[in-house]
Amino acid sequence: MEGLLLKLRGLGPKTAVITDGRQMLYVIDEHHVYSAFPPPVKIVDATGAGDAFAASFLSGILRKNDVEFAIRLGVANAQSVVRYFGAKNILLSYKEASKAANKLRMKVNKKKI
Repeated sequence: MEGLLLKLRGLGPKTAVITDGRQMLYVIDEHHVYSAFPPPVKIVDATGAGDAFAASFLSGILRKNDVEFAIRLGVANAQSVVRYFGAKNILLSYKEASKAANKLRMKVNKKKI
């Protein structure tokens, strides 16, 4: 996976993200590779989960410039969305997502490259 992330970053972006639903997610920035396994959650409808993750991840980067926080924020909002039917139901505000992110039982691994 690290090889794929390096290839993605080689195309131009300073940060690249690969998610795969319930599986491990990966992020690469200029100095580190991050990985995290989202905690299990009952999924009603996965529509919009990737969009919720992406928007929240970007919000976390823009607000705090902290990849680990951004991962948690993205997972928290994606998990909120999948618990309900429809793509935009229960999309959390930044404040709500921050609270949910702080409560997540999820380890974010960080490896220097």
